[in-house]
Amino acid sequence: MRVPTRRLVVLTAVALLAAAAGSGAADAAVCATARGPVNGSFEEPAVGGFYQFPEEKVPGWHTTASDHRIELWQSGYNGVPSADGDQFAELAGTEPSELFQDVATTPGETFVYRIFHRGRRGDDTMRIEIGPPGGPPDASRTVTTSNTEWQQVVGVYRVPPELTTTRLGFEAVSSASSDPSQGNFIDGVAFGGGDCAVMLANRLLPAGDDGRFDLLLGGVPVATAVGDGATAGPFSNPFAAITVAERAAPGTRLESYASVVRCLDDATGEPVVQEVGTETTLRFDRQRDVTCRFANVRAPAVVLRTAIEPGGDPGRFDLRVNGRLVASAAGDGTVAPPERVGSGPVTVSEHAATGTTQAGYATAIACRSRAGRGPVIAADVATRLRFEPAGADVVVCTLLNVARRPPPPPQPPHGPSGTPGVPGAPGVPAAPIAENAATAMSDAVDLVVRAAPVRQRVRVPGPARVRVHVANRGPSSATDVRIAVSARRAGLPVRGVALLPRTDCVSVRGGGACRLARLPAGGHATVELSLAAARGGRLVVRAGARADEQERTPADNVARAIATVVGARQPSGPAPPVTG
Repeated sequence: MRVPTRRLVVLTAVALLAAAAGSGAADAAVCATARGPVNGSFEEPAVGGFYQFPEEKVPGWHTTASDHRIELWQSGYNGVPSADGDQFAELAGTEPSELFQDVATTPGETFVYRIFHRGRRGDDTMRIEIGPPGGPPDASRTVTTSNTEWQQVVGVYRVPPELTTTRLGFEAVSSASSDPSQGNFIDGVAFGGGDCAVMLANRLLPAGDDGRFDLLLGGVPVATAVGDGATAGPFSNPFAAITVAERAAPGTRLESYASVVRCLDDATGEPVVQEVGTETTLRFDRQRDVTCRFANVRAPAVVLRTAIEPGGDPGRFDLRVNGRLVASAAGDGTVAPPERVGSGPVTVSEHAATGTTQAGYATAIACRSRAGRGPVIAADVATRLRFEPAGADVVVCTLLNVARRPPPPPQPPHGPSGTPGVPGAPGVPAAPIAENAATAMSDAVDLVVRAAPVRQRVRVPGPARVRVHVANRGPSSATDVRIAVSARRAGLPVRGVALLPRTDCVSVRGGGACRLARLPAGGHATVELSLAAARGGRLVVRAGARADEQERTPADNVARAIATVVGARQPSGPAPPVTG
């Protein structure tokens, strides 16, 4: 049910919310309504270099300086760029002082503010004060910033009852300079309301469990030591990206629980984000109200999650633990609520939901201990897997379904006109042309794949191990990186391929697939394959990687590694040629 925004609960003090993806002006535009202040980027009056203006010449702003002057700088003066627009201000223009502005507000409303701060000679400190004009502030925060770059500070403030005018003040506290008339640059002051809402809820199993948790929004505790059925909010949220999290309260051991967070749109019920663990980043692509539910199940417990290749595939599956349905019609990226299990073997399974044919997918299941951070304790190429957890463990099982697609029709080596392989010739598609090549390449990535056997020669029964290394040379971060591997011996797919990854990978018949949510520019990932070596011959491993972004140099997205298996069962004749 959608929560009426008129009933929003709001934070009662300034809380500097660190949104995980940053809180730039563009981010805030989705959920925030701009309200001012006047001349927030100090663009008026225009200045060349710098100048100390009488405060009446600077629209909107007032100062506590004894000479009533406000110092403005032009972007680039003395090598200091502005953070927003073409000009900025110095709090200690002629002496340490406060710049302030009174704004009209509605009692009980919540608004978010933003300001950029920077030191001049080194680390400078300022104080943000918000409250009634002429009275003590309701909220105060001290901020220290170096002179190497601008720091963006964001916060949330609730207007007290009966306060119709609120003062935003920014006071110089200290400066790295010995000159009292130097220090504390500010720029880009803005504030507005929050048009999105977030509600947090907590669930514990079994019923009556005495665990207690703190719920956090943007790193700020909004509920402490709460138990099963507790809720917090809804909270007015102005950010397009904000963290939601829980932590164990004193007396509760987090490792004793399997934890999942699932955030759903209140109006549609569709998942916004689902994660195994106690924290996630909630991102808003439009104005909406979202409820994030934390499920904490005392160990031993099992959590099921899905991965479907290729991304965007419409396949849907019903997931079960010991025959009990834990998720129905689960698509790619679904995280099921934790399921508590008893002692003894556990069976996890999937079945194609209505509209999906199981035979259309190659399925593999891999289960990891220690809430998904430990080693693989069981894996199989099947739709059902039976294993036995060790003690009070939390096991996370990934069910990977790779869609079986018919191979594309072979392309003729020559177009009908007889021109071999010329783009644009009849029968040969023309290469796409980017409308703005510079823009396209700035959003591109360069994935480089390398593969090599751990040992060049391996004796029966092996195993033979091959490492696949994927690096991103940028310039952008690569999202939803998919690493596909296949292994063949004498042209036939190798059975018994296992992946020993540092990433979330599970094996499929004759190969494997791995998915990384993000690989930053300059980042890398390594996957190790363990290959059956029951008989002699050449093992050929092919590996490839791709991401959502445009690839700058596709030629180095694939690699091949060869290992030789020797032993009593090695064929006496020459090995057939390797294909595929």
